Amino acid sequence: MDLAQANADLQRRDTRAKFYVPPSYYEGLSSKIEEIFGVVEMAVKIEDLVDIDRVKALSDQNLTCSSEITLIEDQLNNLSSEASKLKVKEQEVLSEEKRIRKMREDLNIQQQILLEAEGKLKSSLDLQKKKAELVKADLAEEGFSKLQDLEKEKNHLKSLIGSVISFKNV
Repeated sequence: MDLAQANADLQRRDTRAKFYVPPSYYEGLSSKIEEIFGVVEMAVKIEDLVDIDRVKALSDQNLTCSSEITLIEDQLNNLSSEASKLKVKEQEVLSEEKRIRKMREDLNIQQQILLEAEGKLKSSLDLQKKKAELVKADLAEEGFSKLQDLEKEKNHLKSLIGSVISFKNV
């Protein structure tokens, strides 16, 4: 059936209707029908050219990839958050290491000061010991000298006592 026959059939059917439809209306309608058939033919040609199953598979793959991308982005965000936390921890550790290093430096300085003070105290102690030995030596010498003087005086007194006794006996 060609288009002219379809139009004639439509006009015959519509003549039985209660109101009249002008033939120009059918001409517009037939062009619309032709347009629809053209679109359908194009769809069939496109369907013949395109593998629908392949398109569906690619669409499914696209959805899978999209959800995987979303998961990977979420994981990346989580890793980024963890990396930020680790950076903060690293800064805390570096700060603590710096504080410990400063304490070690201070302790080394204090240790050096103590070693110097210990050296000075030992030197001072050695000097005091030498002075004490000199004082002891001086005291011993002084004491020995006094002992000798006392011995001389004792002998002198003995001789005086002896002289007094012999003078008395005479």
